[in-house]
Amino acid sequence: LQATTPHELKKMGETVFTLTGSRIKRIGPNEFLVDDLSFTPCDCDPTEPSWRVEARSAQVELGERAILTFPAVYVYQLPIFWLPWLYLPLSDRRTGLLVPRPNFSALNGFSFEQPVFVTFGQSYDATFTPGYYSGSPAGPQMFGIKGGRVHTEFNYAPSERTSGRASLGLLYDVQPLRDALNPHPDWRVGGRRGIRGEASWRHNQDLGNGWRDRVDAGFISDGYYLRDVTADVFARQAESLRSTGVLSRSDESSWFGVDLLARQQ
Repeated sequence: LQATTPHELKKMGETVFTLTGSRIKRIGPNEFLVDDLSFTPCDCDPTEPSWRVEARSAQVELGERAILTFPAVYVYQLPIFWLPWLYLPLSDRRTGLLVPRPNFSALNGFSFEQPVFVTFGQSYDATFTPGYYSGSPAGPQMFGIKGGRVHTEFNYAPSERTSGRASLGLLYDVQPLRDALNPHPDWRVGGRRGIRGEASWRHNQDLGNGWRDRVDAGFISDGYYLRDVTADVFARQAESLRSTGVLSRSDESSWFGVDLLARQQ
């Protein structure tokens, strides 16, 4: 909490790694075979961590990776996630698979997404997330999606003064095409909805001498997109998408700014 810059934070040391097991066998300088593993890679109370990962067995190489068999994630004493096998990177910013995301909703049926994290050095990384949505279990509906989807997110922080995130999502929707002007009662007009998508960009930069800029922009391919991809009641009611850009300068006694606002209906 006392650190004011990322450089100061790194100088304060490494994150604590707590590991316990009923039987631990050393098979290399930093490699272990562990039965009944329980570990917490965070700076929390090692005797009673707020969350932990338990596994029947594991092969752990400190600073590199952990291969877990039948792992479960616990928050205090409550198990919240289970997998038959899991590979966890333990190094700083390592390319690899992230935890898969299965889901089910009445809107889009069963869905499965598998994020892939890719690093490009210390200042850049990307996450590619292919997935598939099975569609509403009740059959073709006015709202909802069905088909393959891929989402790409790119993060950058080339300096302490500049950071941002850009994303692009594409979806091939095989649901029937809608009549947007006469949605009820017969909303289908034939054909498929086809390729749909979304994009966003968030950027913050300190330009020096009190000058700063900020961008928070978004775009969707059609007005039904938010209603189709999310089950959030409030997000589905949005009638426009708001994008902003700000250029400002401030000092101890004054502030000057110019901002741009755009709305996609």
